[in-house]
Amino acid sequence: MLRPTRAPASERKNVRRPRSEQDAPRPSTSRRDPSRVGPIAAVLVATVIVATCLATFGYRQRENGHADDRRKSDARSALAALGGGYTQTEAVLATANALVDADGTLDQGRLQTFAQVLFAPGLASAIAFEPVLLHADRARFEASTGVTVVDRTNDGTFVRAPTRDVYFPVLSVETREPDAVKVLGFDLAQDPERGDTVRLARETGRATLTPIVALAPSNLPGFLIVQPLKRPDGGVAGFITVTYVGESVGKSIAGGLDRSSRIRITDADKELFRSGDDLRPDFAENLPIGGRTWRFEFDVPADPSRAVSFTILAGGLTLAALMAVASVLMVRHERGLIVARQQTARERDLAAALALAVTRAQVLSTTAQMVPNVAMAQGVSVGLLDRGQLRVQHSPSVHSRVTERWASMDVAMPTPITDCARSGETLVFGSRDDVVQRYPDVHLDAEFGASALACVPLVIRQEPVGALAFGYARRQPFDADQVRWLNQLAAMVSGALERARLHDAQAQVALTLQNDLLPEALPSTADFSLSATYRPGDSAVVGGDWYDAFELADGRLALTIGDVAGRGVRSAASMGKIRHVLRACAGAYREPAQVMTNADRLIWQGSRDVFATACYLTLEPTGRCEIAVAGHLPPLHVHGTDAELLPVVAGPPLGATATSIYRQVSFDLEPGACIVLYTDGLVERRDEDIDVSLQRLRDTVRAAGPSIDANSLADAMGENARDDVAVLLVRRGR
Repeated sequence: MLRPTRAPASERKNVRRPRSEQDAPRPSTSRRDPSRVGPIAAVLVATVIVATCLATFGYRQRENGHADDRRKSDARSALAALGGGYTQTEAVLATANALVDADGTLDQGRLQTFAQVLFAPGLASAIAFEPVLLHADRARFEASTGVTVVDRTNDGTFVRAPTRDVYFPVLSVETREPDAVKVLGFDLAQDPERGDTVRLARETGRATLTPIVALAPSNLPGFLIVQPLKRPDGGVAGFITVTYVGESVGKSIAGGLDRSSRIRITDADKELFRSGDDLRPDFAENLPIGGRTWRFEFDVPADPSRAVSFTILAGGLTLAALMAVASVLMVRHERGLIVARQQTARERDLAAALALAVTRAQVLSTTAQMVPNVAMAQGVSVGLLDRGQLRVQHSPSVHSRVTERWASMDVAMPTPITDCARSGETLVFGSRDDVVQRYPDVHLDAEFGASALACVPLVIRQEPVGALAFGYARRQPFDADQVRWLNQLAAMVSGALERARLHDAQAQVALTLQNDLLPEALPSTADFSLSATYRPGDSAVVGGDWYDAFELADGRLALTIGDVAGRGVRSAASMGKIRHVLRACAGAYREPAQVMTNADRLIWQGSRDVFATACYLTLEPTGRCEIAVAGHLPPLHVHGTDAELLPVVAGPPLGATATSIYRQVSFDLEPGACIVLYTDGLVERRDEDIDVSLQRLRDTVRAAGPSIDANSLADAMGENARDDVAVLLVRRGR
């Protein structure tokens, strides 16, 4: 291989170039020394990186402090939601007396509906009924029901319960899962925790929470809410117990926290739930719930951003960018948690409102007002079957043309809501085209103002009674989870309608009984004219208001009016008893004070838990009037253009004690003047002082003039939406 050769160095020294070549300009060959440039650049880059990292580190440290605060806030929010859920469950359980028939037995169909209401929004795993069983009735109970009263041994088996004075055996169970084990005959009186709780609920008449117990038959830690059920006569027929597994409660709270967080729940050193064995509590919170105090210990690990911040110091700007992305994701996650909490709060508010809605009208109004917000729908229509018609109530957001046209329709009309109500099947239409394809005459965009529609049946005792229609402004996928959720909302409404139906039936019975016990006609005398009216309130059951007027053997006219404490059939029946007691005492004693004293004694002896306010007066033909009052509002004396409350001396309500003493006052009723007797429903209003209410009564009577009667006075005072009203007016002369 040939290579070019070079002259020796000695020769090259003497070689000279031509002047032209020497004088020609040479290209610049100057370069900075890399040994100098490299350190300077490295220092500059390092300075930028370190400054950026230190700034990022400081920012992340501040964010870590905020994150700690957020974690504690999330924990407290979760506990607040748990406390609110318990309050909501208490409100639902307060209506459980409707499950008991007049003979004190439990209606199984109502229990199933009641269970659906509690299962839909909550964490309950089972709902059971336990009667109060005396030992003398045990053999007959076991023979008639086929259920043996049993205890659970330490190894988890069940044996026949030994002799006890009273048992609380499980007679009926509804579980969340159809194939779940049902423990019938298990006696709650076996262990002190359950037995003491049941006895406390029996004494107080209120829902009571058990300590943490080993649930049967799984032995898992959990607790029970015990709600006493009262018979119409006031005695306790048994108990509704709602069972909660500790793991379900713990996971529901942990779901609102960071995934890496751990939690431990205890009650009096008994553990209900623990997530993870190596839990090291960072902070703890106490939650008063159901008369007990639960302790929640939270183990919230350090924010990963702390370790990342130190890594940034070595890794530079790339990790800083990754932290920025993580921050964005964290914000999105927190926003998602906020939305989820808001939705949970809306569902909780709906359940509480439905629990407080006791009439069908209240249930329909609550559903139309609140369900659209919960279901995130543009509008909701609720329809109920009524003798071949579907009566529909729409939410306020539904267009007026729709509410006018579809207020009532024949159930045979081919529409989505009527077909759903008639068949009991859920119908979903994800778009307008889906609706037109099945119902060519229903144009969703023009008539309903919606782009998607879902119709879910309302079912009571396995029979469809109506339907809920959800209208959405945008197309909907209507996947299995969404359809299941809409059916759960419908189950909540169905349960409320079932309770309202029971309340309405009881109210009708009580109203019929009360009307039958009121006098059919007022006495007609030559010296006095009388008028009276009774008007039931709009609450679920009527009260115990009454009035009476009759002539005494000596020619005097006797008038009574009163109000029995409580509501419903029992109060109406008690009202009849008290009315007849006052009649009997009026025939035996002349002075109103004596009548009231002896009536109080008889009522006390007959029933210790019944008492009533009352006013009793007598009128002689000469206008002489004598009055005695038992805890009742004072009568109104109307004469000329003036109206004044009579200065009576009110004694205790009838039946409050056996030794009450009553005083009477006397005055003369001039010709043309009148006396107005009334119950508190005529004057009392919510958030209004009673003195203001009585002044309003006086002003109304003065404005009405001397021709006023009981009906016109009740009209002039306005309707009281909650309480009953009774008015009895007597005027001297005709």
